[in-house]
Amino acid sequence: MAKTGEKMTLAAYRQALQSRYGDKLPGSTYDRTGAAGGYGAPPVGDNSVPWWPYAIGAVFLAAAGAAVTLRLRKQ
Repeated sequence: MAKTGEKMTLAAYRQALQSRYGDKLPGSTYDRTGAAGGYGAPPVGDNSVPWWPYAIGAVFLAAAGAAVTLRLRKQ
């Protein structure tokens, strides 16, 4: 194996990659079991989005809008 910064041929580089990461390539067992991640099936579980952050944001925006309106009316 070459060390970082050492020059190597393309064939040697490909061989080093295959020996290091060959078990992670597309079509490998690692890939077929879904361990590689990506765009496959969605994760199992509750995919619902919580509603309360949106409610807090709406209240904040309403309060900010009311404050701006009152400030502009005083001028």
